[in-house]
Amino acid sequence: MLDRPKQAFFNTTRAFKKSLPILMGVFMLLALVDTLIPKHAYRLIFPGNWFLDPLMGAVVGSISGGNPLTSYIIGCELKQEGVSMLAITAFIVSWVTVGINQPPVRTGEILFDLQ
Repeated sequence: MLDRPKQAFFNTTRAFKKSLPILMGVFMLLALVDTLIPKHAYRLIFPGNWFLDPLMGAVVGSISGGNPLTSYIIGCELKQEGVSMLAITAFIVSWVTVGINQPPVRTGEILFDLQ
């Protein structure tokens, strides 16, 4: 009975170790974007309109690709810049559900094996 929780703990630890480099990369990228993009640029993309903000959030989120975990970090940064929660919610939902899906690495190996 003790084996299952122990195995779950090790699996969780392994998954966290795998996602740690991704999170560090996202934090470094956000620090770079924070210094390069002026604060008023967010107001140009998200003007505060109840209709346009979620629409722009959905558009930006759907063309963005990457790990769904990073969308929450970017959403937090957008919140700190004063973007509305409607836009952030649309951004996160579209990132996770509509965003560009990245096929697993083994897909290329499988396709080359079929030839």
